[in-house]
Amino acid sequence: MRYNIFRASLGTLSLRHGDRSSVYGNRFYGEGKTGTDAEGKTIGTGGIRIYGQDHKVFNNYFEGLTGTGFDAAIVIDGGDVDQSGALNAHWRVYRAQVVLNTLVNNEAGIEIGRNYSLAPVDSIVANNIVVSDKGSLFQEWKASNTKWNIAFPTGSAVIGVNRSSGEIKLTDPLLVMEQGGYKLGSGSPAINAAVGHYEFVVEEDEMRQTANHAGAHDEVKDPPAPPDRDEGITLQAVVMNGELAIEGTVSSGADQQVTVLVINPLGQIDFIDQALSGQDGHYRFTYSYDTKLTGEYRIRAGGTSITKPAEVLLTVRRAGRD
Repeated sequence: MRYNIFRASLGTLSLRHGDRSSVYGNRFYGEGKTGTDAEGKTIGTGGIRIYGQDHKVFNNYFEGLTGTGFDAAIVIDGGDVDQSGALNAHWRVYRAQVVLNTLVNNEAGIEIGRNYSLAPVDSIVANNIVVSDKGSLFQEWKASNTKWNIAFPTGSAVIGVNRSSGEIKLTDPLLVMEQGGYKLGSGSPAINAAVGHYEFVVEEDEMRQTANHAGAHDEVKDPPAPPDRDEGITLQAVVMNGELAIEGTVSSGADQQVTVLVINPLGQIDFIDQALSGQDGHYRFTYSYDTKLTGEYRIRAGGTSITKPAEVLLTVRRAGRD
């Protein structure tokens, strides 16, 4: 199954029967569409759902899908029979390879083993890029072999699983919007960062030249040229009543994308979010931090149009005081 475009489709490409399928080079655009099924329940636009053995899902692009559960962007599902059973059964997944896909702003990202009792076996989820401002980027009810995926949750989105940085790396992949969707910008950390050996990607997909870059497609785009003038940002942070408030001003004014990142005293990402600057370039973020965790917080603010990011250190000595 290759080189298809699915737009606002209230359904899923389901590998329900058969083995050893390759699904690549497809594009799924949900366009925010939802609907109702025969029972009156709300349904959304879906991606790819996997049952059976030795399937390969790679170099696909998913954007704006509204489906969850059976209709998430990519589902490596559980099974209710092992290697034989009725035609209406859900056959256990063996050795699925879900690699080098890009998922952007979907209601649900990659879900593993959500339904039925038999966990997927020896399946790999690797070198995918998952970015969203809502929902869970990953959900895992049963274990899988996860390697160097890139996750970037913004807004109300969460990663959804507790994995090491070698399995899921939390970083901005620096995607650039082009006709047809988001692609890697020239400074993306996904460039030449794929791990493992997936030669079948370039052997089967004539549109892909290398498997060295994480995510779908391997074309790298230069980001938009920076403005002629320096665009800076101011930043200040205070602690009050168990909350950390971060605010400042973007010199280029309103409607500029601002990204704020907070590293806690343990060196972990404590908070990350994006928003557009308001009137006169002002922005503000607040979040509730762990008042028991005292020490030095590192706070950074930047954005796509900001050539001079800002950083401050805030020492929290005890709960509620800075």
